[in-house]
Amino acid sequence: MDQLSPDNVSEFSTVNRKNLDELVSLVEELVINKVKIEKMKNEFSNSTQAKILDQELRIISEIQESIKKVRLIKIKTISKALSDLVDQYSKDYCIHTQFLFNGQETQIENSLISYIHNLLAYFIKDIFEKEFVISDQALSQISISAQSDGKDLTTIIESNGKGFDAEKICNVLNKKDIDLLSFSEDEVRKFISLTSSSDNIDYLLKLRQDLLHLGGSLKFESELNTFRRITIVIPMSSSIMQGLLVTIGNQVYAIPLEFIETILDKKSVKIKKSHRSQMILHMEHVIRLINVSDLLQVETSEEPSCILIVNSNNSRAALLVDSLLDQTDMVIKNKPPIIKDVNEIKGTTILGDGLVTLVLDIPSILKEI
Repeated sequence: MDQLSPDNVSEFSTVNRKNLDELVSLVEELVINKVKIEKMKNEFSNSTQAKILDQELRIISEIQESIKKVRLIKIKTISKALSDLVDQYSKDYCIHTQFLFNGQETQIENSLISYIHNLLAYFIKDIFEKEFVISDQALSQISISAQSDGKDLTTIIESNGKGFDAEKICNVLNKKDIDLLSFSEDEVRKFISLTSSSDNIDYLLKLRQDLLHLGGSLKFESELNTFRRITIVIPMSSSIMQGLLVTIGNQVYAIPLEFIETILDKKSVKIKKSHRSQMILHMEHVIRLINVSDLLQVETSEEPSCILIVNSNNSRAALLVDSLLDQTDMVIKNKPPIIKDVNEIKGTTILGDGLVTLVLDIPSILKEI
């Protein structure tokens, strides 16, 4: 598969990648200090000192926002490379192909650009090998669209070709839809066998594993002899984000704010039992209730008092926690080796008082329940 080297996008990226990574690391340290400064400010009664600290907080926040912008790059930086690839395959396979790329102004993080290119290049090659039929009459078409809501990048690649009967495949596999991240490895292999979707099974399995790790999704839609559509959702990664601190047992945990829809008082919610699960009704949605202390196997003597409605990729759950503490900026670091296999934990963050706190991985939790 054609890979995109860093040199291919150097003309679009005016900031040296190594220097940018070093700058991000410095900003991460500033964010940790920002939390400490906020804590110190509350302890000062002197208005002059408080004003100085307020100014420092403002500067750190502005630097934080600026570095986010520096890290963004428009997805159109890979448009020409993909267009050239389609032209080359059109000649190699003798298939006249129209290529459309919508949403080229969509901004994504610099670190994702090569990954997105290689992923789309794989599916473009797969379309020519598996989807298109050589014909003098029909015009073959590949369309790519990209959009971002600031939280997720959604990329759709669609082609008019052989396709497959999606309803029939869902019935055979006993699935509501074809989201490969909800499939087991054997089910992915069976799907590929039934649809002849790819010769490179290992790559598709690796892609599935990567997206599982990132908290994304990979969905197929199709109609026989009409079209095949693949929707890829990738979270916009960032080590710096807002978090909500909660207590579970005698431990403090952080939950990324971007996944929290709303916060409810447990006393105001009616909890119903359904089989072995507990459910709540919120805004006409029946949502499964998860006691986080049970999920993490943490002992607690305190009666849980708060419910957090969390959402990732349109999957919801109600998380029951002991209490809420505060909202804070946090820098997420990798998990230590001792908990590297704990899927419910995304990483660690350092609070203003120096306490190292575990960050919950909401997409992983929602996939497991």
